[in-house]
Amino acid sequence: MTDIAAQRGGAIDSPIIVLARLSNRSFLWYWDGTTIHDYLALPSGFVGQRLLYYQGVAYIYGYRLNPDATVSPCFYYIQNDTLGFGGYFGNEQSNGDPTPAGTTTTIDYAMDAYDQFVYFSVSTTAQEIWRYDIVNGGLTRYVQVASGTTNLISDIKVFQNGPWVTLLGSGLYGTGSTYVASGTLDSSDVTTGQPGASNVWRKLEAPVSALKAGEAIAMSYSTDNGNTFNSAGAAYTTLNGTSTGWVISTTTANVTGPTIRVRSTLTSGVGGATTPSLFSVALRFTPIDPSGAVIEAELACVDELYQPNGTPDWQGASGQERIYNIINNYEQGNVISVIYLASSSTRAKNPKTIVARVDSYQLFHHPSQVKAGPSGTIEGTVIVTLRELS
Repeated sequence: MTDIAAQRGGAIDSPIIVLARLSNRSFLWYWDGTTIHDYLALPSGFVGQRLLYYQGVAYIYGYRLNPDATVSPCFYYIQNDTLGFGGYFGNEQSNGDPTPAGTTTTIDYAMDAYDQFVYFSVSTTAQEIWRYDIVNGGLTRYVQVASGTTNLISDIKVFQNGPWVTLLGSGLYGTGSTYVASGTLDSSDVTTGQPGASNVWRKLEAPVSALKAGEAIAMSYSTDNGNTFNSAGAAYTTLNGTSTGWVISTTTANVTGPTIRVRSTLTSGVGGATTPSLFSVALRFTPIDPSGAVIEAELACVDELYQPNGTPDWQGASGQERIYNIINNYEQGNVISVIYLASSSTRAKNPKTIVARVDSYQLFHHPSQVKAGPSGTIEGTVIVTLRELS
């Protein structure tokens, strides 16, 4: 290995791939146990500083020389004997992508890998750690260790799923992963299978992981499709607790409605070092006996209607459009207005308008027939049940 030793900045990783540079260009060789062979020349102007071989891919970390005598930290990778450019470490653009950032720092480049990430120490206008996502391919700024350029990062190692670095002049700095202070998770609107039927929502129950110091889980609920939320009660904070519940309906006040939406608020532990895990949310409820009108109607959804004189009537929706409207109102749980003739004790008609939902429907297709008139591909008869909202 005499010829390698003659080059400046050599580094060796396993398997035996050798990184070295001559002047302002870097090269890779490999050693087969007996002889050193040429492997690959890195682009002109790129100076490799560190080499890491991880999960079958070689990562080369270094910098590119700029015309103004500054340098831009970046990395390349080699996979299946093919060279690729990983990205620059620098200022973020408005779209979040990193862009080349000039710096005069040409020392103290370090990297390590764990799980699906490769971590890089970056000493530019501040001391930062960036990471590359092996699975998804994203390069992001992970954490700022220190501001300024007085305490440069010397080395980096990943321990217990978090990077640790040594700072020249400051010692050891831990950058273990931390969680945000709190976050929320909203459910969709929950029904009991009958969109128009109301319920008394009585209790929320939530099995969780054993809570650690500082962790908390709180619940709130909405019966107006998420427009407003009400607290279900005090947050659950019992140390090592694994299950709790919130009573939201009492003998004096009931929470009612055809739907309910649940919001879970999770708070991380001391220093953001841990986070609770929510396994599921259960609801206890009592159905309310339905009241109001229930209308069952048989609707002819044909492609062609006729006027009293027997000529085709081109106005109005086609059979296909009528069928679509019924199905859409059912699936979306839409509130619709219905006018029907209510019973009356006099000879006068008694039209009444109610608000209702489509409770169920049955569709019977009829074979389409080719006729003059509005185009349509589906026609049939729909038996629809409408339930008045109480």
